[in-house]
Amino acid sequence: MSHSQHGLEDAGATVKSIGILPNEILAYIFTIGARSRPGPYDELPFPLLVSCITRSWRDVAINSPSVWSNLIFTTSVHSDRWCAALWLPRSGAHPLDITIDLLGRAKERIMNLIIPHVARWRRFSVKAWDRGDLEVVLLPLRTASAPLLQHVEFRCLVDEDAESWQPHEHCLTLDTTLLRSVRLRGLCMECAPPHIGLTAIQLDSHQTFLTYNQISDLLSASPGLKTLMLRWSRVDLPDDTNLPVIKLPSLRSLAMNFRACENSFVYLFALLSMPALESLELIGMSHTHTDDFTAYCMTHSVSPKYPNLRKLKLFSCGGAASDGVTFDEHMMDNFLAIFPTITSLYRVESKTRFITPPHFSLLKEITFSAILPEQIDWVRDEVQTRHSNAQPLSRIRVSRYTYSLNVHVWSRLRDLVEVVELDDDSDSLRYTGESDDEMGDDFGGEDPLAGYDDWSDGSIEDWEDDYEDEIEEDAWNSDD
Repeated sequence: MSHSQHGLEDAGATVKSIGILPNEILAYIFTIGARSRPGPYDELPFPLLVSCITRSWRDVAINSPSVWSNLIFTTSVHSDRWCAALWLPRSGAHPLDITIDLLGRAKERIMNLIIPHVARWRRFSVKAWDRGDLEVVLLPLRTASAPLLQHVEFRCLVDEDAESWQPHEHCLTLDTTLLRSVRLRGLCMECAPPHIGLTAIQLDSHQTFLTYNQISDLLSASPGLKTLMLRWSRVDLPDDTNLPVIKLPSLRSLAMNFRACENSFVYLFALLSMPALESLELIGMSHTHTDDFTAYCMTHSVSPKYPNLRKLKLFSCGGAASDGVTFDEHMMDNFLAIFPTITSLYRVESKTRFITPPHFSLLKEITFSAILPEQIDWVRDEVQTRHSNAQPLSRIRVSRYTYSLNVHVWSRLRDLVEVVELDDDSDSLRYTGESDDEMGDDFGGEDPLAGYDDWSDGSIEDWEDDYEDEIEEDAWNSDD
């Protein structure tokens, strides 16, 4: 029997086995698939795809409100009518997760479509070009009640001066008692939802300029805060005054992005008291920043301690490209000494040498990605030194590109440590907020469907039926 015949038999057996799954399990699988990231512009959304495979699958999908509860308004002209004619009616009373890309869109039309359903919103995410685009969204939300809303994010590609927008007024102030997570990029705090009782906060702005009291009040309003990401170019912290530390008793994960920041932002890091912190992520931190941190602590009698820290992530850290000074040579004795309890170390695109024993005596795992082949020597030395000193590592996770730079070294290291290759686009190799920094790339694509009128080329039901007729000609439909 030929390979193609074997393949057809295997495919047929797979289809039959899928066909006997209970509807409840199929509905669960479809719901998970419906929450996957959107594909290319010319690819059908997942709920439409599974609705076109077989009649039984179509019945399960159409009668599962959770499959249609994830509304994504992309730059495709078809997304508006799909959401209006299919997703909203089929989602029934199920809570809604809404994602909107406002670039070049009829913003008022989208808001008019979803505002009547605001009582069902569970997650609300908006990506805009600038504050002007976002104003169309914020205006109706200043008087809206969203009792089921748990997560909200507003992200602007262009971070404009907050003073250019007056007056400032909070949004989502009515009946948002379930709100637990807020993510902002390029939006001033005065226009955002109130930051009260949150468990996750992500704030990214080059134009926001807060005082110590404002920051302290902001973070203290959420005593149960567990996850925090901050990126500000500067803050108002007078360096001639001994300020009290800002207590974050429940914080488990912190990410600080130091790119293009002034030393005042480094001082803020020194003032955060986080006894429960388990994961610390430092992005774009240079030896200058670590010097500022150490000097501030000595001058102001601040002694940061992280007794529960287990994971330290260094992304793009190190000296400036022109000075050749590596991260650890400036920071080993002072800065890194305050993290003795870590068991997992991330070194991603960082100009850093590995710290050998007795530093990080509990270290068991390294996640590593580099651009230059010679940086791999540091990993080799680290593994060999720790092995010789009876402090062996258990695992090295490395990007595929870095692995390809010197396959021979990695092959030899396998005798001493487990080596795991990671896809270059793995989430483990991406820092918090990296998708925000890539927003400009997202705006650059062209929509191959943009030439079609988004409301006038036939009803959505006719379009679906036509597509289903094409699919039914395929062998996958043999169970009907």
